[in-house]
Amino acid sequence: MKLVHLVLLLILAASSARAQQDLQTGVAQAFTDFHQGRVQAATTHFRSLLGQPHGPDEIFFIQRTLIEICTLAGEWECAREIMNQAAPALTIPHNRSLFLPELVQRELQAALWYGNDRLITDMVTKGVPFSTGTVGTHPVSIAGLQLALHEWYWRKKDIPAARQSLASAFLATLHAKDTETYNIATLILSSIEARLRENDILGATLLLTSTTEYLVRNLMPSKPHYARLQTAFAAMSTYAENYDLTKKLMQDAQATIREVELNPSLKDSRLATLNNMATISLVLAHQLSEADAEHARHPLAATKNTLLSRGDLRSYPEFYYAVTDVFRTAASKKVDARWKPLLEQEPKLQLDDDERRKMNSYRTFALGLLAADGTEEKLRLLVRAAAEQIA
Repeated sequence: MKLVHLVLLLILAASSARAQQDLQTGVAQAFTDFHQGRVQAATTHFRSLLGQPHGPDEIFFIQRTLIEICTLAGEWECAREIMNQAAPALTIPHNRSLFLPELVQRELQAALWYGNDRLITDMVTKGVPFSTGTVGTHPVSIAGLQLALHEWYWRKKDIPAARQSLASAFLATLHAKDTETYNIATLILSSIEARLRENDILGATLLLTSTTEYLVRNLMPSKPHYARLQTAFAAMSTYAENYDLTKKLMQDAQATIREVELNPSLKDSRLATLNNMATISLVLAHQLSEADAEHARHPLAATKNTLLSRGDLRSYPEFYYAVTDVFRTAASKKVDARWKPLLEQEPKLQLDDDERRKMNSYRTFALGLLAADGTEEKLRLLVRAAAEQIA
């Protein structure tokens, strides 16, 4: 987004001095709000700018920026609304040639969020992601498109296609201009997250360690992105079995996420995963009282008795909360046996075969702890498996 300021200055060159100053001031305030984690305030600022009498180029710029902010916050209704508003601007040849790949990337990401497999299949079959631009003309947007396709291919278990998309994203990133430091940093971070999704811990670690200084320098000022970077660090630390470090990284990431305004379900999901891992790390670091305090801050902690009374688990956060609660109480030899009937049945989720096998392994482990006191060796095994939750 740093580069965006330079682009904006060029766009505003033909505007009146007063209108230009007002728009620059409004945009600067909106960006400040966003990078400080005040995403709702940033969205409000940009929406107010859309309601002011600006030229078509300025309006299209604001729309594109608002789409990006809504996407990063997981506010897909907002993103789709503004994408529909921006669509007419793509009938202008200049806009279409410059910005179509960017908006196709956002459309693909939205389809992923909504699980619209039919739309993505149609786009890929017709070659839409590959016909809007090239690595030479639109490296940042093409890299983003390839990373979105990687997630889609990985979900479909098309491993060769997923890895080809990841390699293509890396190649496109290398073609980005050196001045696009913000965009390059976010693409590198997304590539690290993609490798974690593949459980390619070595690849993710090598990429992160070789770019840490660059990523911190360019993403730390932006809380929404820095929270993602902290989460990546925390996820990889679990494989080193340094539980004090993992605990600290998990808690730091949670603290940053709490300061960022995100879609509530997205925010709770991220906090839940980090809280689970922090609790596990505290148990394995023999800090049981602190583990209890950490677990009590879980987004679902206040609903535990409601879940137990309901008698089933209906979401990923609910399932992993139950497993973590069993894990935590097993360490203190006070296992909560009320979870047993819930864990004896499969969660009410639509799962493919691989997801079902993975979830059943967690269930088997938790039921084993419910049947007998957990040893530390058994508890340590869960940490390696649970790290796969973080993407």
